[in-house]
Amino acid sequence: ISRYSGIISQLVTYLGHDDAERLSDADIVRWHGDLMASGAVAHDTFIKAYRAAISTVYAYGMTAQGGKLVKSNPAAGLLLEGPAKKQSRPKSFYIEEAQAILRCSLAALTAENNYSEINRTAMRWVPWICAYTGARAGEVCQLRKQDFIEVDGVKCIALLPDAGTIKTGQFRHVPLHPHLLKQGLWQFAGKAKNGPLFFNGSLKSAQPWVQTVQILGEWVRAVAKVTDTRIGPNHAWRHWFKSKGRTAGIDNVYLDAICGHSLPTQGNNYGEFEPCALFREICKLPSIEIKTA
Repeated sequence: ISRYSGIISQLVTYLGHDDAERLSDADIVRWHGDLMASGAVAHDTFIKAYRAAISTVYAYGMTAQGGKLVKSNPAAGLLLEGPAKKQSRPKSFYIEEAQAILRCSLAALTAENNYSEINRTAMRWVPWICAYTGARAGEVCQLRKQDFIEVDGVKCIALLPDAGTIKTGQFRHVPLHPHLLKQGLWQFAGKAKNGPLFFNGSLKSAQPWVQTVQILGEWVRAVAKVTDTRIGPNHAWRHWFKSKGRTAGIDNVYLDAICGHSLPTQGNNYGEFEPCALFREICKLPSIEIKTA
């Protein structure tokens, strides 16, 4: 509410009026262009925050609950072009970067620093889980003790909308790679207290795990020294997993199912990808051997 209110206030200032019925799609296009030209807002930020705020507020204003204050939504379906994206390196980590993060992860619980115990725990396990599952960092950071389950004899993590936010809104069971089991992840979850494993459950926030994701990103930059801003310090694991999966001979449809990506054909959406089949595929990934620095 606070974020959207600020954006709408900026829009009112830009327009010079607050008449919602007068706002047109051309006004939004012009505002987008001016903000881009001034460098005040990046294109992606405008799409994900500014256009989203306008569209959400107008969509509500069209409903009975919103008082039917407006007749149309000028942001609905509005296409806005941004600058052509340039890519000068892989979206995945280089092996040296992955090694640096995972090496620091192994030492996270005993390293001398000011991080809290819950954050140290996240640093110890979240990067490794991401490396072997391709899951989004937010999906992993919101895991709870009860999300470690055994399905048909296969030890899995259950990525559920119930736990927080799943981008697709669909649950999935992702088997744990043998190397994660060898490291003691299953035992760690089994001995943990009920509730969230990687964030403070007492935080008064709609998405308290987001704080852990942010701290992990800062830790990757500051401690693991992976400072290349062309890659995401957490999201690059999804690219890593898919890259390594293809190299290991895992078919793309299994990689999509494991990562929670949309499946390429309607036929793939029939039936289930059973954990035993996904475990068979995940086992094709070789264990990540950490080299000494």
